[in-house]
Amino acid sequence: MEHLEIIEKFSSEELEKFLKKRRAMEEEERLGGVREELKEKREALVEMQKEHKKAERVVEKEINALEKQLESLGANQATIGGRTREVSEAIMKYMAEKRTATTREMRKMLESAGISTKNFNQQIAYLKKTNRIYSDGDRTYTISQ
Repeated sequence: MEHLEIIEKFSSEELEKFLKKRRAMEEEERLGGVREELKEKREALVEMQKEHKKAERVVEKEINALEKQLESLGANQATIGGRTREVSEAIMKYMAEKRTATTREMRKMLESAGISTKNFNQQIAYLKKTNRIYSDGDRTYTISQ
């Protein structure tokens, strides 16, 4: 009953202000909990990122150690990254001897030498682009002078 007597003493405007303040306080309490939860999640994510970066550095060190080991065993960078230089050199050597050759002949020569022909068409396109060979048409190529 006491509360009713106190409430009756206030005007409607004062009650309205009181309710607004109370709602604002309740909203602030609710948001405070959400903010705290978000802050904890953010801290957890930051910690996960740190652990991930640390793991990446460890893997990178292992990769570098393996690459050094490969180099010490006689592997060079061209063979680690691929054999494209080997293919180009073999084609140019063959073309220097023959002067003119078809793609079929070049492919057979590479296969008989044990060189991969996986990117053969790209290699031919590269050699044409760099003006080392040119096409006579109908898959026949001639070495540039």
